Amino acid sequence: MEKKIKIHVFHTGEVGVDPAVPFRAVSRNPIAYTGLFRSKKRRILLPVSAYLIEHPKGLVLIDTGWHRDVRIDQIKHMSWKLNFASKARLPEGEAIDEQFGKLGIKPRDLDYVFLTH
Repeated sequence: MEKKIKIHVFHTGEVGVDPAVPFRAVSRNPIAYTGLFRSKKRRILLPVSAYLIEHPKGLVLIDTGWHRDVRIDQIKHMSWKLNFASKARLPEGEAIDEQFGKLGIKPRDLDYVFLTH
């Protein structure tokens, strides 16, 4: 019998960004994507996702989501420039390793990790 492939989708927090980032909104502000000179009220929340593929040849993780350090010190983890343009939000229990625990998986069990950006 053939082994099946299983895909798990993990939501690993959110990121608050200016709408110019995902929608490439047209603006007279050439740096609108940074949020500079734009209202913080306009920011939108986007999910940060990771995907685990259970394949007959091993476990494959696509992206890793936010590291739990963003809960403590976003500037140190993300750099001040990225922190200025986007705000990370990672509730307890949503870091990838915390979610792996619910499935009985440890990070060392992974065979491959691919980062898409």
